[in-house]
Amino acid sequence: MREDRAATELTKARAAKAAAEAERDRKDEELKRYLMTKDERRDRVFDSILGVTVSRDRIDQVKETIAKIDEEGVLFERALSDAKRVVVEKTEGETKAHAWYVGAMKEKTKIDMHRKMWEEEDRKEQEQRAELEMEDFSGRKMIADDDDSLD
Repeated sequence: MREDRAATELTKARAAKAAAEAERDRKDEELKRYLMTKDERRDRVFDSILGVTVSRDRIDQVKETIAKIDEEGVLFERALSDAKRVVVEKTEGETKAHAWYVGAMKEKTKIDMHRKMWEEEDRKEQEQRAELEMEDFSGRKMIADDDDSLD
């Protein structure tokens, strides 16, 4: 029973780790896509005001847009960092679940070994009892036969 629960927990831990790794990979891809398009997006914003007379409000809007683009990068990096941390936690969880499983299997093996020994001892005791009963039965029969001859 315990080994079944340990096996179930190990399976869950492995699935959780795989999901965390997939999420980390997805976050990594998002960051890579962001980094590939970041400069192009910034250039488009700057190109929209180059060579044109613009108001201070428009310049403030451009600065704000550039700041948002840069902030996206920080958010992508933070999300990737968090995803990596979760993978580490899930890996630790898998390691603990594996250790519990190995321990449960060792205990099961030990219990099975002891059970076989107990069963063998019990079998021997039953054989000895059966032999003693046969001796008692054989002995009584002989005494009963002897008593009949005395009459």
